[in-house]
Amino acid sequence: MTLTSRQIQIILSLAETSSALLSAQLLHTSPENIVANLRTAERKLGFRIFNRTPLTPDYSQTEAGSRLISQLLCPPKPATMPT
Repeated sequence: MTLTSRQIQIILSLAETSSALLSAQLLHTSPENIVANLRTAERKLGFRIFNRTPLTPDYSQTEAGSRLISQLLCPPKPATMPT
């Protein structure tokens, strides 16, 4: 599982704004590009990162998405070799 840096930016922006439109404005792209990159990332990972419905523009984190976002914000420290 490898996400591009752009997909990571988009995921973190959506986590912050809960909006494809606001994320698109912040990242200087279109909402369609935000959605396309998110769908590609979700296919790569094999799970939905955000819940969304056609009736509301809001994005809310799934349980798996919340764990992923926590890992992206605070990646585990690499193991160190004893000296």
